[in-house]
Amino acid sequence: MRVGLCGQTRRVWAPRGVKIRQRVQMERKWRYLMLAVQPIEGRLFWDWIENLKAESIAPVLQRWEQEGIGAAVMDRASGHQSAGKQAKRIALIFQP
Repeated sequence: MRVGLCGQTRRVWAPRGVKIRQRVQMERKWRYLMLAVQPIEGRLFWDWIENLKAESIAPVLQRWEQEGIGAAVMDRASGHQSAGKQAKRIALIFQP
């Protein structure tokens, strides 16, 4: 899941009749949420990552291996596939 912020100031205080020239400040910041569910035990595991590259995903999958997560469902993005190769004991289920 991608969560982002697109900040822009729209309203400002000014004396009546004064035209305000405001510079448009568009800044996009993204974080990605990796979430794992163990339905039998009722446990959630999550981690925020900066991007969807294999270097960011692989450490999370390796940590989840140690916690006992047995499978991960992912799409077929190249970063997901190469990160899954580094996590050896997690069964990867790829979406079509």
